Amino acid sequence: FCHASKVEDVFSDLIDRVSTLGSDFVVSYPEVGLLPNAKEMLPRMLRKRFRKVEIAHELDAEHSSLGASKRHEKYYAKELVIIARRACG
Repeated sequence: FCHASKVEDVFSDLIDRVSTLGSDFVVSYPEVGLLPNAKEMLPRMLRKRFRKVEIAHELDAEHSSLGASKRHEKYYAKELVIIARRACG
């Protein structure tokens, strides 16, 4: 994801596509990423298409800015591991 304006729509599309497969969905995403308030927003988005959603793990992780800033090539962020199970119909 590199465009903040598109990340919510891209996640929604991905969630919809995975749910239609009947598969479980596992995602690792930083709490402070391009998706605002990911700790609340991702589970809310997933609950629209999955019956059971949980934040399975939170860990401190080192992220790369991928060259976006010469001053901060790496930063630390809380990484969320979210599992969604049993897709709805």
